[in-house]
Amino acid sequence: MGITAYLNRRHPAPDDELFALLNRLGERERLEALAEQLLAGPGLRSWSRVAATERADAWLIAWGAGSEVAAHDHGGSRGAVRVLRGALTEASCDLPSGRWQRRSIRSGQSIEVPTTAVHRVSNLGTAPALSLHVYSPPLATMNFVASASRAEVSA
Repeated sequence: MGITAYLNRRHPAPDDELFALLNRLGERERLEALAEQLLAGPGLRSWSRVAATERADAWLIAWGAGSEVAAHDHGGSRGAVRVLRGALTEASCDLPSGRWQRRSIRSGQSIEVPTTAVHRVSNLGTAPALSLHVYSPPLATMNFVASASRAEVSA
């Protein structure tokens, strides 16, 4: 089954399906060619949508050394993220609990991003990083959390 057919399946995608899609997309040679075009300089990020249907979409993100994205949600979309190169640090908060947690995500590792999460992602290293993100339903909005202090998300 091709990527488009896989994404267009009509039933809701459980989280294991998002990870299966990460695996399928992560094996594509086109990602490496696109990654070379996306490489970001220090403190900068760049991204490209690499697949999209009515049911899900996927984004390739290049993270320059020292780059980050402020605390945000994914507007009701569930996500799965795999680091393809380098390492990222995620500080996340599950909204019902209000408790922040921090974890490192190394090359080859994947994480789930639930609909109830707010998170901040950073490349704290000195080398660029590359990650693949899959969202269902497709990512339509990211709501940034202005009230989240750096101290909270650095927990």
